[in-house]
Amino acid sequence: MPAWLLSFRPIAAAALLFAAATVHAAAAPSTREVQRLEDLGRTWIYVDLFDPYLTANGTEWDQALIDAIPEIRAAQDDAAYTAALNAMLRRTGDPAARVLANKSPPPQQLPPPLRRQGSAWIGDCNAIALAVTTGAAPLQLAQNIATQPTVVDCRAFTGNDAALQSVMAAIAKLRTTTPLPAGSALVRSYNGFPSEAGAASRAFAAGFSLISKGALAPGKGPQSKTPLVFMIDTTTELAAIAALQSAGQARVVASGLIGAGRATMRTPRLTVQISDGLYTYPAGAVGFRPDATSLPQKALATAIAELSASPSAILREPSLPPLQRPPRRYKDTGVPTAEQRLLALFRVWGTIHYFHPYKKLMDRPWDPALAEFIPVMLAADTRAAYEAALLRLAARTQDTHTMLQGLTAPPFGFGTSQPPLRARFVAGRLAITEINDPALTPKLKRGDEILSIDGNQVGVLEQRLVPYVAASTAQAFRAAAANRLLSGTPGSTMSMVMRSAKGSLRAVRVPRTGAKPPPQVAPPWRMLIGNVGYIDLERVAPADANRALDELMAAKALIFDLRGFPQGTGWAIGARLAKSDAPVSVAKFRRPAYEGPPKSGEEESKWQVLDDVRRPAPTAARYAGPVFALIDESTDSQAEHAALIFKAAANATLVGSTSGGTNGDVTALTLPGGIVLRFTGHDVRRPDGRQLQRVGLKPDVSVSPTIKGVRAGRDEVLDKALDLARR
Repeated sequence: MPAWLLSFRPIAAAALLFAAATVHAAAAPSTREVQRLEDLGRTWIYVDLFDPYLTANGTEWDQALIDAIPEIRAAQDDAAYTAALNAMLRRTGDPAARVLANKSPPPQQLPPPLRRQGSAWIGDCNAIALAVTTGAAPLQLAQNIATQPTVVDCRAFTGNDAALQSVMAAIAKLRTTTPLPAGSALVRSYNGFPSEAGAASRAFAAGFSLISKGALAPGKGPQSKTPLVFMIDTTTELAAIAALQSAGQARVVASGLIGAGRATMRTPRLTVQISDGLYTYPAGAVGFRPDATSLPQKALATAIAELSASPSAILREPSLPPLQRPPRRYKDTGVPTAEQRLLALFRVWGTIHYFHPYKKLMDRPWDPALAEFIPVMLAADTRAAYEAALLRLAARTQDTHTMLQGLTAPPFGFGTSQPPLRARFVAGRLAITEINDPALTPKLKRGDEILSIDGNQVGVLEQRLVPYVAASTAQAFRAAAANRLLSGTPGSTMSMVMRSAKGSLRAVRVPRTGAKPPPQVAPPWRMLIGNVGYIDLERVAPADANRALDELMAAKALIFDLRGFPQGTGWAIGARLAKSDAPVSVAKFRRPAYEGPPKSGEEESKWQVLDDVRRPAPTAARYAGPVFALIDESTDSQAEHAALIFKAAANATLVGSTSGGTNGDVTALTLPGGIVLRFTGHDVRRPDGRQLQRVGLKPDVSVSPTIKGVRAGRDEVLDKALDLARR
């Protein structure tokens, strides 16, 4: 036996996986610490994405988290832990932001709905709501309030809001004969997740939306002008009170800032409240403005004094706070601190949680990934461990579009340099399909099977990649693995054990000098024997799309090669394949969309749904013959969408094997350490709603390459399409 074969030993997959997952030893966090950090992460990302005050006051919210993490980890009891969370929330400047007690407050002894105090009457909103709930008529309570100078105390409101609002509506009918607009909430809104790095779909956007609070209906009888003052805080539903104030029908006393409403988010162990939006007056002024402010203990005296003041002036002046947050700035190199690593985890988990359109297609629920990766991130105190942890987290999405850029110490399979050859899994075996360096041809042949790389069996290495590669389908994983198995550090040399066509084994060493494109002899579009046109869309630039089609208009049939990534030419060509002038329904798009914070129990406020409908070319000549499209596991994303276009426009026959099953515009998220995470930003389905992601396009005619065909230099998929086209 040759000496080089003596050194070839299979390595157990479990051992390799253990080695890949090993990080520096560190004290494992306790269950309680993980739970607290999990709740912190859920709270921080919810506020980061949806709290309107973060954009209005320049808060460095990333730094607020970094400062809070040591306090959270050091908290000795629940009181200290809650205090640390609340201290972080106060940095938002949001008056409503706080951790709420999960326990119901003890029953309180309520005063009567209305009581006399000197020359004024005092109403209590909790008591008013209870009275309505237990049978009192809202109109009678409203008349008692509207016909005498009254201060209505709506602070610390915990009652039935609908019951209280029925009284507010009745008060309005007694004070106006015209509708009273209640203003709006200026809320943070999203149409998908806008990219933070590089180009992405311009359809993804974030900003603000105005959500109307409606109007109070007017009455018909005599209108009361009796002084009316409301005492409010962040527990008060503002719309009706603000409507009365802005119309000069009431004055308001508060002890601090007041938002437009409240939203809550529940973690497994606590409830967090933030402001729903920034209140906007009917005349356009942003930010609620009480007529008077007072310390809580002096608020009642202040309110009674306000009964003698003139009615509020209608706020007309436009005013808009700054709505831009400070840019995120992360170091590009080095090892992020433990706090920065947790920030990266929270950003990845939260962005996927709220914005990944295919979350429900993942084999494992995404929600538990946050708690699972907290110990991993805390232990990842080297650059290599940090990058490996992010790759493992990204792989959980099972979305081939999910990838990390900016890696400097990646694990096996993510090296930046390739040998000058290509390989592919053919009939389950890793075979060389292209050799792009003439110096290698004496020792390598097309169709040679690769048995081991750098002393490790291919099957073992393939399993080693599984935790780190995000792949939508099994075939997409195989396509990615075929290239990743060959990668390594620049300048390194790869040793392989090969099996030839005759079954003999030999060792070969190949330098990783960088992937080189194969020499292209044939043009990207041409007429094949039998008067069949062929267009390789991977090689056709947009400027040449119409020219390619024009030159092949006389063809008996057209074959489009989609086994690669097109250059955006799918619709330019598809518009000239349509069989009629009717609009062509290509696909359905969906993306997560929000107007304000999702309420507790919701993940998406709604979905933005769009139909991808295209119109055929109105003037250019159209091709009327049969159309075929070649597909395989490398057909994904834009290539799959081109296949959808050709299928919809020309009922193209798909020839080959199932496509990769990944489609949708890509967006991006920046992370500490100069790393960028890319992932699919919207859902793409067939026109009839059938799933494409994680399924792929099935061929109408199935054919796959064989080792024999690769060795003979044949393209068996193209041969089959040609056979069909020539009939």
